[in-house]
Amino acid sequence: MEAVSGTARGKYGEEVSRLQEALRNVNKALERKNFLGRGVREDLLGLQNVLRQASERAEKDNDLIYLGICGLKEVSNLDPVPAFSSLSPIMKAPMVKTILPPDVSDPSIEVTGAPLFRSLIPYAVRQAIALYNERKNTVINKQLIPEWEAITSQDHSLLRELGLPGSLQAVEVSLGLPPTLVTHMDDVKTKGGIAKLKQMRADVRNLCDSDKEIYEQVSYN
Repeated sequence: MEAVSGTARGKYGEEVSRLQEALRNVNKALERKNFLGRGVREDLLGLQNVLRQASERAEKDNDLIYLGICGLKEVSNLDPVPAFSSLSPIMKAPMVKTILPPDVSDPSIEVTGAPLFRSLIPYAVRQAIALYNERKNTVINKQLIPEWEAITSQDHSLLRELGLPGSLQAVEVSLGLPPTLVTHMDDVKTKGGIAKLKQMRADVRNLCDSDKEIYEQVSYN
């Protein structure tokens, strides 16, 4: 672009110098083309071809101007193609204008509401969140829920066998215990209550120990 602007100002030698420098840089980059990607290499080759054609055209134009001047001045006093180092540097041109929101440019303004960059979550974090949600749903749907349903079904079956679902409802509405449960309680009390149950458990342990001794004696013999 700077070379074209030099032509527009009538500085044909400057155009040649800038095009030659650009071509040298492209050739230098292509010296390492084996280390470049295919797309980058193809772009550089295309740019090299464009710069070579533009440089040849600019040299012809400059020669015409140079020969025309030679008829008026001494050749020794002419410098049709200046050195690139002697040219003015290319100044930066802003392509866009940065506009900051007031709540960012002025720290004194309090930021309220949702965070400004809440949607700018790194991709790795999004992947981790998605993986966590997937594993969580797998554990809940394939492990916890089936086990919960099986235990609930067993509990309901046991309560139906003992006639206890009505007892829970009776406690909730303060209607007293159901007759079935009261009958079981009275039966336990008439047979000795808690003391009888403890005695029965002790008897079972004694029988277990006795059977164990008999088994060991038989095994040794």
